[in-house]
Amino acid sequence: MVETPKQYPGVVRGFHWVTVPCVIVVFCLGLVMTGLPLSSLKLTFFSWHKWLGVVIFGLVCVRLFWRLMLPAPSHAPADGVPAFIHVLSRLGHGGLYGLLLLLPLVGWLRSSTAGIEVKLFGVVSLPQLMGVNEGLSNQLALVHGWGGWLLLLLLIGHVGAVIVHHRVWQDPVLDKMRPSGFFVGLGVMGALIGGGLVLYATVISPPPALQKPAEPLAQTLPRQKTVAAPIGEGWVVDRALSKIEFAALQTGAESRGRFKDFEIEALRFSQQSPNDSEVRVAIDIASLAVGNQLVEQTLMSSGWFAASQHPKAVFAAKGFLPLEGGVYQLNGVLTIKGIAKPLSLKLKIEEKEEKQRGQRRLQAVGEASIRRSAYQIGEGEFAGGDVLADEVRILIDVTAIKAQ
Repeated sequence: MVETPKQYPGVVRGFHWVTVPCVIVVFCLGLVMTGLPLSSLKLTFFSWHKWLGVVIFGLVCVRLFWRLMLPAPSHAPADGVPAFIHVLSRLGHGGLYGLLLLLPLVGWLRSSTAGIEVKLFGVVSLPQLMGVNEGLSNQLALVHGWGGWLLLLLLIGHVGAVIVHHRVWQDPVLDKMRPSGFFVGLGVMGALIGGGLVLYATVISPPPALQKPAEPLAQTLPRQKTVAAPIGEGWVVDRALSKIEFAALQTGAESRGRFKDFEIEALRFSQQSPNDSEVRVAIDIASLAVGNQLVEQTLMSSGWFAASQHPKAVFAAKGFLPLEGGVYQLNGVLTIKGIAKPLSLKLKIEEKEEKQRGQRRLQAVGEASIRRSAYQIGEGEFAGGDVLADEVRILIDVTAIKAQ
C-alpha cells in the first residue's frame, strides 16, 4: 500500500501557486512585446515584464529559503515508477529553480548593459549592474530569449510528469502541493490574463507601425572606424575615451543611448583668452545606438530624426564664458533636422601637459538639456511627454590631444 504523502505547509504551497500565474503572464508578455512596433503599449509591456520578473525572483528566493529551513515532506513512491524518473525529476526541479532565478538576473543585466533603468512598479530604481555594453547586451538578449523557451519546455515537462504520476502510476505526489480552490483560480486567472494580453496586442488593438526609413542608412552614411581624428588647431580627438550620450525618461524609468560617431570639425581653446575659443561638433545621426535594432530603425524615420534628409546634428559655439572650478559655459546653437535652437552647455574643461609624450591633453565633461518637441522629434503618442519625457539630457565626455 502506498503511503499517503504529507503536504507542504500552506505558506510554501501559496508561494508555489502564486508563482504560476506570474510565470504565465511574464512569458506571454515576453512573447508579444519584442515584436510590437515602438509604442506606449510596447514600453508598458516591457515594464510589466521586468516588474513580474523581479517578483518571481523574490518569490523563488523566499521559497528556497523556506525549503532549506524545512525539508520536503516524506513520500514513498508508488510501485512501477522507473528509477531514472526520479533522476529526471531532480534535474527538472533543479532546472526550474535555476531558470526562475537566472532569467530575471539576465534580464536585469540586459537592461543595465543597454543603458535602460529598471524601476520597479515605476517607484523603486534598481541599481545598474554594469555599464553600457552594446555587444554584451545583444548576447544577453539572446540568452534571455532562449532561456525563456527552455523554461517553457521544462514547465510543460513538469506538468506532464505530474499528470503521468497521478493518472498512470497512481502515485499521489500531487497531494504534497495540491492547490486550494483559491490558487486554482489564480492559475486560471493568470492564463486568462496572459492570453488576453496576447490577443489584445496582436488582434484586438495592435499598435500602428511607425514609419521607417526608406533605405538602409548604413549604406548611405558609413560610420567612421578611426580611433582618432584630426581637427582644427592640431587637436586630435581620442575616440576610445570620448563619448556623446543622451538620456530620457520612458514610462518613468531612465533610458540611455549614445551616438557612436561624431566629428569635432573645429576646436580652439585658450585658458588665457576663453573669449577667443570656439568649437563645432557634427554628430552622425545614423550612429545612434539604444540597444534595440527595431527602436533604432524607428528613430531614423521622418517623425523622429529624419536621418535620410538630415544626416547630421551640429552644435557650434564661439566664446567660452569662464565660471568657477574650471567650468565654462558655451552659449551656442544646436541644429537638428534643420531646426536651429540656442543651447547653453556647461563643460568642465581640464588641460594637462604630458611632457614625457610631448602632448597636451584636453578633457571636456558636462551636460545640457533640450526639449525634443522643439526639434519635432517624436510622432503620434510620442509627440507629447506622457510616454517619453520631452526633456532629453545630453551627456558629453570628450578627450582631445595636441602635439606640442
